[in-house]
Amino acid sequence: MNAGKLLWVTVIFIFAAVIHDACAQGSSRLIIVDNGIANAAIYAPADIMADQTSGPSVRDLAAYLEKMSGAKIEIRTPDRMPQEFGGKIPILIGEFAAQLFGPIKKKSEYKQGWRYVVSQKGVGLYGESPEATSYAIYELLDRLGCRWYMPGEPGEVIPKVNTINLSYADISDVPRVIYRAIWYADNDFKRRNRLGGPYLSAGHALEMYLTYDPIGKQLLQQHPEWYAEINGKRAQSNRVCWANNDVAQAIADAVIRYFDTYKNAISASLSPDDGIVFCECAGCKALDAGDWFDVMNCNSMSDRFVHFANEIVDRVAKKYPDKLFGFYAYAQYTKAPVREKLRPNLVPVIAPILYCRAHSMTSDCPSRKELRKVVDGWAKAARMFGLYEYEYNLAEVSAPNPHITKQIEELSVYYSYPNFRFWQPETMANFESALPGLYLGIRMSWYNRADPNAILDEMYRNFYGPARDAMKKYWTVLDEAQTKSDEHAGCGFGYLRRFPPETLGAARKAIDDALGACKPGTNEYGRVKMAHLSLSQFELFMKMQRNFADADFSTISADADTWIARQSELGELYKNQYAFLKGTDRNWGVCYFQSFFEQPYRDGAKLSSTCDKIATILSPRYLVDANKEGERHGWFNPDFDDASWKSCRLAYDTWSDIGLWSYFGPVWYRASFQLPDNSAGKRIYLFAGSVEGTLKVYVNGKHIKFKKGDGSTADVFAGSCQSATFDITDALKTGKNTIALVGTRTDLNELGTGGLMGPIVIFREK
Repeated sequence: MNAGKLLWVTVIFIFAAVIHDACAQGSSRLIIVDNGIANAAIYAPADIMADQTSGPSVRDLAAYLEKMSGAKIEIRTPDRMPQEFGGKIPILIGEFAAQLFGPIKKKSEYKQGWRYVVSQKGVGLYGESPEATSYAIYELLDRLGCRWYMPGEPGEVIPKVNTINLSYADISDVPRVIYRAIWYADNDFKRRNRLGGPYLSAGHALEMYLTYDPIGKQLLQQHPEWYAEINGKRAQSNRVCWANNDVAQAIADAVIRYFDTYKNAISASLSPDDGIVFCECAGCKALDAGDWFDVMNCNSMSDRFVHFANEIVDRVAKKYPDKLFGFYAYAQYTKAPVREKLRPNLVPVIAPILYCRAHSMTSDCPSRKELRKVVDGWAKAARMFGLYEYEYNLAEVSAPNPHITKQIEELSVYYSYPNFRFWQPETMANFESALPGLYLGIRMSWYNRADPNAILDEMYRNFYGPARDAMKKYWTVLDEAQTKSDEHAGCGFGYLRRFPPETLGAARKAIDDALGACKPGTNEYGRVKMAHLSLSQFELFMKMQRNFADADFSTISADADTWIARQSELGELYKNQYAFLKGTDRNWGVCYFQSFFEQPYRDGAKLSSTCDKIATILSPRYLVDANKEGERHGWFNPDFDDASWKSCRLAYDTWSDIGLWSYFGPVWYRASFQLPDNSAGKRIYLFAGSVEGTLKVYVNGKHIKFKKGDGSTADVFAGSCQSATFDITDALKTGKNTIALVGTRTDLNELGTGGLMGPIVIFREK
């Protein structure tokens, strides 16, 4: 045979071998349901069925295989591994699978390794623990296309088929992160999406080891010197002195008692109680490293805290060397320490409450770029760290808020750190307004190497069916409103800038198109309707925002009543979907609205009912007074030349938007208005729509004191997101009047706001 013929014979032989292998691979599958007839049975040990995680998972397996095909798959629970399966393909769970297929091939520190096997012998679904076994069970259902996008039956998408076959496979894996969680969802939803894992305790708890633990409480009563020194006194409070070694020992002893009682707990929290007031004694201050923290306008307390936490960990580790100690990187201890070295079992969980929530760390947002430095600092300092992101806007939590770009960009940053091990964001019951971001975070926490855009495209296709393109447009419009906006506060007070009428119009058109694409009464129509109702609520909220900014109070009180009633009704209607912010004892949407917006709206409406509006000031000139020299230089005088000052739009521009994200101190505002000739004998009021911090008022150079509800007066008004009314009658004159206002940020900068956040309105009594 010549060389040419030999070459062709070789090629044909190789090609035939490839075809044979492909055909063999194509036939390498098990048909567990054939035309609606079950060919398989599930075999599970009794201990698996009794477990609160794996037991429901096994029952889910049978139930969803039946939902898919109509075939009833029997669950058998023999005492031992059967030798024969009565002609059925065995789906073996837990120990039964291990006996047939061998041990788990990939293991983890916290027994989360799982194995999924399909071969000619049958199916094996098992893990290092009952919970890990459930991971393998849902791997099978996931491969068959079963999805749970939101809690409750309306949130599930289950394929309908007559025949179910499984390709041969042998996969062993562990979750990328140790613990995966969201706050608001039922246990079925969480389990089916493989949330869970060993819980890292990191909630506000540090002082509770002395205030709630009976022994610790008694010791604290015996030692008043253990309390924090605040304003020169060591009085009873929720703070203790971190420089006191006896305090560290007492907390360590309480933690040991906790582990003695809850032996299966892997962790205890060392997070201080919420708040920003801490011990001011010389010993505590000496533990600080002098690392200035602009966002809080103080020295970072991270070194102080880590020193104290290390003292506790060292004592507990003598008895429990393998336990973890979680804490939030939060408030004054947001930054990583510069001097102290974390013990290996001390786990920071980054809680970025001080930073813009709209943009990602990879954007040009000045706030979020600082967060990237914080993350990098803790990643380098700790053996393991986690994330406690806020998956909603602060101050206002009902707005459609998909967090798509932010999840894609930021999660890729976190997963780039090998020691990122805990994903436990703070979430709301807001699947109607945050579905894409919530679902994307859940999926990526399980398998971070997945393509996020593919996850979203599948969700749009499966969940919305014929409305998929319109709903993708809807969510994209709202996501871009967040991520492409130059509004950097990331809270409800930036909405007028972030959601202009054209953006809301585009979102409304997308929703209307989606509703038109679906047949009423179908699952897809019901899902689109939830988004429609969410957008309708937001449209009403934005109407109130615009009317408030324009000082049009004619309908604002009635609109507030409607919004509150509708929000409560929707929360109750969709409570099983964990939507519209229904909590266990309140509607969080209503709660936040009442805390941050209702009072200014009501106050404006009340004044409007008894007074006539004679001027609205929306664009005053302003100047930052970092050196606090405004009063000395007479910036309040009516003839002061403010031509070089910049102007801002009240109710639109937050301090974060005008470059004052991390500024603490006074900002002066100046404007003028005309008082009509017919105002004699009438009281005139200056209404400051919303104030963050303190507000001092001058009219025509005269300081106007604030009159409190009890009749006393103060030099300044102090409040957070509240309105303030000043009687300015005695300082006025007919014609042109000049006002100067000093807004000062004095406290925690969670919202990125400060000074004046609403309109200035001049009212004259009728």
